[in-house]
Amino acid sequence: MAFNIPYFIIFLLKKLKIYEWSKKIYRNYFLYSGILKNDIESIIFYRSINIKHGLFLDVGCYKGSKIDQFLNINVKLEIIGIEPFEKYFKKLVSKYKKFPNVEIYNYAISHNKFLKKKFFYNKKKIDKEAFSLIKSQRLDKFTYVKVYKLDSFLTRKPQIVKVDTEGSEFSVIKGAKKIIKQYRPIFFIEITNVTLKKILREFDKNEYLVFVYEYTFFKKKLKNNWIKSNIIKSNIFEKKIYKPEDILRNTNKEYMFNLICFPKEYEKIFKDLYNN
Repeated sequence: MAFNIPYFIIFLLKKLKIYEWSKKIYRNYFLYSGILKNDIESIIFYRSINIKHGLFLDVGCYKGSKIDQFLNINVKLEIIGIEPFEKYFKKLVSKYKKFPNVEIYNYAISHNKFLKKKFFYNKKKIDKEAFSLIKSQRLDKFTYVKVYKLDSFLTRKPQIVKVDTEGSEFSVIKGAKKIIKQYRPIFFIEITNVTLKKILREFDKNEYLVFVYEYTFFKKKLKNNWIKSNIIKSNIFEKKIYKPEDILRNTNKEYMFNLICFPKEYEKIFKDLYNN
């Protein structure tokens, strides 16, 4: 049975400096118990799965945290995970070997199909989660991966799609035009100030609504933007989603947003979260 954890308990755990320890206990012993946290991501994941029954597609799994959240909601949910970095692909295969409903593939996703394409990364600790089909100054090493577009890769009907591809998320969406038109899935996408406008235009053309459910602004451009003193983050326990234009007024800071993009026909399901 799912329940909400009162925020004052979370606040107390942080004050006592045992919040991280309690999260480890949860992950080790109660991860697939059906107990849901009351952060905004869990709330919108839960609502999404209630209206879009069926396949969850995770593009860019990393360590599988989003797969874990969906298994926590429904341990028998059909899931496909796509992870191009072989190191994490192997870990995911091992992690989910007891779940016959979870399939993991070692591909990258873009708007075109390639039998062999460069995939960039580096070994520095601050960039341990940064690997992409897009070359940058910081990603100075590469390997090769097989690349598909979603429209040609999938023969099943995705109902919820999560995309975290370190800058190439617009290419993923461009390669999913048939899926968007035919199946109208709900998307969860991590974007930055570089890609937001393209994503908004593409979803607007397809009669989707786009909201920010988690934001991070960077005060200055540093070698490591994620230094705690350099970030302004949303309160993940506030039951609220935001129109991008509302939180971008009067700011020129760089940012990273987590977006929920849903067809306009599902507006009523989420309306209380942006009208409160």
